[in-house]
Amino acid sequence: MRRLQSLVLLACGALGLGAAGALALDACVPADDRPPPGKLTLTVSPSQAVQNGVVTADGWSVVFERVLVGIGRASLGNSCARYSDSSYDRLLDVTSKSGQKLSILYGIGQCDLRFRVSPPSTDAVLGEGVTEGDKTALRTPGGDPYVPLGGIAMEVTGAATRDGVTKRFHLVFRPRVRYANCKLEPDAGLALDLRSDVEEVFDIRIEAEAVLRDDVDASTASLRFEPFAAADKDGDGTVTLEELRAVPIASVRNSGTFEAGIYEFDDDAGVFRAGKAVVIESLGDYVYELLMPSLPRFRGTGSCGAGVGMGRGGPG
Repeated sequence: MRRLQSLVLLACGALGLGAAGALALDACVPADDRPPPGKLTLTVSPSQAVQNGVVTADGWSVVFERVLVGIGRASLGNSCARYSDSSYDRLLDVTSKSGQKLSILYGIGQCDLRFRVSPPSTDAVLGEGVTEGDKTALRTPGGDPYVPLGGIAMEVTGAATRDGVTKRFHLVFRPRVRYANCKLEPDAGLALDLRSDVEEVFDIRIEAEAVLRDDVDASTASLRFEPFAAADKDGDGTVTLEELRAVPIASVRNSGTFEAGIYEFDDDAGVFRAGKAVVIESLGDYVYELLMPSLPRFRGTGSCGAGVGMGRGGPG
């Protein structure tokens, strides 16, 4: 018996043993007597505004030419029996098509859904129309007033036209943001209810038009481009983050400077922790700190809590 056990152990540690090795290898794998898991496929799609353009409340016709998002690292919350998580990420051009595959998760139970938006990793999977050059560009460290050194997690490029005048915009967002506590309604329960042998498909909608909202609450906000157009003080036809930072928030909102609470996400504990409040003094602060993190929407109409991770802005 001891000799037989030794032979099995030897087979378990060997590779390329052919049919005999495969038979021996079966003895290495413990039987999994758990029930078959539920299957959750996550997809990513553009909003209608991203896909077809939108006319803002102040009469500008806006088109989104490209919306690049580094997204992935999806996982199930701890209250589910997790059969697998998705430890990889993708770099997607959201304008290319709807229903792009993000991740497949297996598990059983009621729990939260988590995913991350961050600069792409070295082995990020490229979506349709995305090149290695795009990945290199987003991974290359740069800086802005919010993240001194880091890659790019989201890049939004587009143009707006009114009365024969066209203004272009190109916005980049560097922080690493973890999304969790996803809900369809504010008081709804846990996001997921995975049942054995049941397949679900949930979509994450990317609403690039969020950068034009005049309120963080998407249900009450209007889209306005005039503050962007007016920010183009050098008249070159392109609106930059630095120009948006030169616009006092009081000139586009009824209130003046205000503080906004942010959260940090503790990856190890899997929870949000209160972070340092940020001061919103300019239109640039408002767009970067509050609106850009709100681009992903859970199942089209829902929302997720957004927490800035430690080491924000790193190349993932």
